[in-house]
Amino acid sequence: MTSTRFKAAQQCATAALLRYLPEREDMDWLADVVDRPRFGWDWPALEQGFFQPLRDWADLHDARLKPALAGLLIDALGGDKSEHPALLAALEFTHLASFMLDDLANGRDLDASASDKVSVPLPVWVTIAYNARQLAPVLVLRRAENLEPARRLRLARRYLFQQSLGTAMDLWGAERGLEHGSLTDFIVHLSHYAGAPGLGLAAATAAEAAKLDGEAVEALRKAGMELGVSLRLRAMADGEPRALRLDGRQVAEAEIRWRREYDRGALLASADRLQASAQDAAERLDPAIGRAMNDFLAALGAPSAAEAQR
Repeated sequence: MTSTRFKAAQQCATAALLRYLPEREDMDWLADVVDRPRFGWDWPALEQGFFQPLRDWADLHDARLKPALAGLLIDALGGDKSEHPALLAALEFTHLASFMLDDLANGRDLDASASDKVSVPLPVWVTIAYNARQLAPVLVLRRAENLEPARRLRLARRYLFQQSLGTAMDLWGAERGLEHGSLTDFIVHLSHYAGAPGLGLAAATAAEAAKLDGEAVEALRKAGMELGVSLRLRAMADGEPRALRLDGRQVAEAEIRWRREYDRGALLASADRLQASAQDAAERLDPAIGRAMNDFLAALGAPSAAEAQR
């Protein structure tokens, strides 16, 4: 069941994203948010080859899961999600970019790739995705003005590291045929993949916005990561390994294509364990954080903390 708080977090995330996707020519916006190039910008080319396809994709995929989770956590920690549009937009750009790349039939071989949802040449599509992803740390560094510089820098490093680590882990697993690995190996891989830890990145972003420090930041990030992995394992166990769903619609990237089949009971047991660990850590940090995670899980139809622990 989708709560009022979750819906409000989604709406806030959409407003934040649109703030950084201009609907009309705005050279001042480009100079302020991106840069002022030596020879100027070709706006028609940018509109055709970046902004319009990305706006269309954002309209098609409007669940805003990662920034919605961050918004719920920011509010639970005593902050105001509406005061952090750049952080929410950065999370959504990373999510949309990952979804764009994973929608391709074969993301590692562009010549063999295909998608019925891509409206521009595939090389352009991939360039849009990578540019959108790189815009995320730029927004954190340049536009998260209500965070002190040290926090902005630390968070931007986390975005960059997560992006590079996710790509490296994906290629590493594909080259080594991880489908022959154990379920434990697969969970370790999934814990470092670019998509599943996106919830960890959302939690870490919320922690920085709320000005948490030290162990509290890492504890919340780990709880978010465990939550993301648990949801992915449930999707696999339910026969929907390519997507999380909200109100019957696909709302998350496809992620792992090269996997073996694992026992459904083992998948659900691992999902229950990780979810219980995440929610226990959230409750220890603050009961309000636990309630925020419950709102998020309820929107996705996941079992409650009590059900996961049984």
